[in-house]
Amino acid sequence: PRGTVRRTMLSTRQLQRAVPRGYPAAAVDAARQALGDANKVFTRDNSSLPVTFEHRGTGGRSSISGITSTVFGATGFLGRYVVNHIGKSGSRMILPARCNENARQHLKVMGDLGQIVNLDYSIRDDDAIKYAVERSNVVVNMVGREWETRNFSFHDVHVDFPARLAEICKSVGTVDRLIHVSALGAAEDHPSDYYRTKAIGDAAVMNAFPNATLVRPAKLIGTEDRLLNVFAEHACKFPATPLIDDGG
Repeated sequence: PRGTVRRTMLSTRQLQRAVPRGYPAAAVDAARQALGDANKVFTRDNSSLPVTFEHRGTGGRSSISGITSTVFGATGFLGRYVVNHIGKSGSRMILPARCNENARQHLKVMGDLGQIVNLDYSIRDDDAIKYAVERSNVVVNMVGREWETRNFSFHDVHVDFPARLAEICKSVGTVDRLIHVSALGAAEDHPSDYYRTKAIGDAAVMNAFPNATLVRPAKLIGTEDRLLNVFAEHACKFPATPLIDDGG
């Protein structure tokens, strides 16, 4: 069971080291009892153990960090860098996604052989969400939308899914750390639906999983971002680019 650390069984070599040849049977029995007590199976409270308590190896992708993490939103701009960082430490990863294989094949090589498992799921399927997190001790949620569609509203993605995910993580009992990525400026009285639903979702996560970690980054800029690349695309396609507040 989880939280149980099993030591090696008593071996003949251990007895030979503890009791030299020629000693009476009583001494052998005493040594067997002493060594047996030292090799008993004992349990620890999970709350007193770090998530890496099963760490083995010298570090790197081919070691075992003791972390099994489920990463939601791994195919996004931020997700690929998070997966690569987790993979560097030798952690096992489960990557739920609703896209096809071509959109997530680049993630497979970010961990050692067998360390990364892709999983099909839907944010509306509680059974699939539970299946994705019940083997993990760390869960990272980076699912988000920058605009609404016919299938997914801001409330669906930013409020409903994070709330149910936090409740499921709490109910399965194996998740030690839940990391929820929100947005800088999120507030329940914000005029923007995007930031307002982010704040409502944050509150729902903390209510269901009080020990969750909230991360509120500003707009991310990089090679695959959806901010500067949009302006660059418009500058190439159109003869003029609109500037908000005269570019001030």
